[in-house]
Amino acid sequence: MIKAEPLDEVGIFRYIISMLIISEQTIGRHENSIYRVAARVRELNAAINSRISESLTPTGLTLPQLLLIKVLAHNGPITISEIARELSVSTPTAVGIVDRLERHKLVERKRDNEDDRREVRVEFAPGSEERLRGLRETVDAAMASAFSDIPKSDLDLLERALETAAKALGNGR
Repeated sequence: MIKAEPLDEVGIFRYIISMLIISEQTIGRHENSIYRVAARVRELNAAINSRISESLTPTGLTLPQLLLIKVLAHNGPITISEIARELSVSTPTAVGIVDRLERHKLVERKRDNEDDRREVRVEFAPGSEERLRGLRETVDAAMASAFSDIPKSDLDLLERALETAAKALGNGR
């Protein structure tokens, strides 16, 4: 028997979306607005990820690396296993992301306790603040551009609708 890993919020959302996609293919798109909404959320997520990835190209960074930077900005120093959990990736994948960010001199690994050398935390590297600020400005500009043709009232309505959906799915914060 295969042992299932417990799902975090992202994992649950991905599972629901995958099930909705499968269901959409079997019953027809016109039959249920829930499936159409799920498909639009998936399309929106893909479009946003694509826009951010394009904006990151000149920086030499990838979207997963940017997501790790965001996790560090929100959580402070964090272990590799915590990074893996936060990004919903395997531990080896998290190690690879950290390795690449270390090469960019944006993060570094630090041992918390010299007695227990296994406990390693990842944190922002000294002197990385200016580059991180530049990354934030790059992503902000990409997002502003992506949504520039949508009236503010429509964005406000979309935000409220997505908040309502997230709360209904148990992911509201």
